[in-house]
Amino acid sequence: AGPDQVHVLAHEAIAPLLEIQFRQYAHWVSTGLPRVALLLPHLSSIPDLKFLIPRHAEAPFIPAFLQILGIPDSQIEVYDSLSCSLHFGRRSLHADQRGPRYITHTVGRTGTVYGSFLDTYAPGLLA
Repeated sequence: AGPDQVHVLAHEAIAPLLEIQFRQYAHWVSTGLPRVALLLPHLSSIPDLKFLIPRHAEAPFIPAFLQILGIPDSQIEVYDSLSCSLHFGRRSLHADQRGPRYITHTVGRTGTVYGSFLDTYAPGLLA
């Protein structure tokens, strides 16, 4: 994508690990890593899941921990906060104090919020 373009990526399923505190090692180990551990039992049923992580310069330890947990590089997607890119997913998998769960966003009869947005700006991307 050029300087005036937005790079749009569509994924079947994403697990965002982009919380600002995860860029600090202590917060990653005490909060981020346990959240990923909650998701591990669900990974075999979601082979196309992509873990969205900050770029290496912001948190170089995250990819190493994901590899130790057995998450292959093919399931790791790096988000560069300095670029202009959007990541969308049909399903978003989250884990926090409420446990692991999918979030699907719907608004009445319009279908998914992501789909409605992309139908306007990138027709057919998630078709």
